[in-house]
Amino acid sequence: MPYASIDELPPSLKSNLPKDAKEVYLIVYNNTWGQHANATDRRIGATPEDIAHRTAWGAVRDKFRKQGDEWVRKYGY
Repeated sequence: MPYASIDELPPSLKSNLPKDAKEVYLIVYNNTWGQHANATDRRIGATPEDIAHRTAWGAVRDKFRKQGDEWVRKYGY
């Protein structure tokens, strides 16, 4: 299911990511989930939630990197 707000994200994301990264995750997750809501990736048996999570997490890693215990925005983003 799509998330209505950052407050609905899983606790592990809420406690570890900065606000900007949470917003990226939320937007990408919801957009991807909407595109795959009625589909299953038969090649890997993934649910729409799995696909949306992988895509959203990839978007976060594209724009942020872990520095020590914190996630920081990559230079240029």
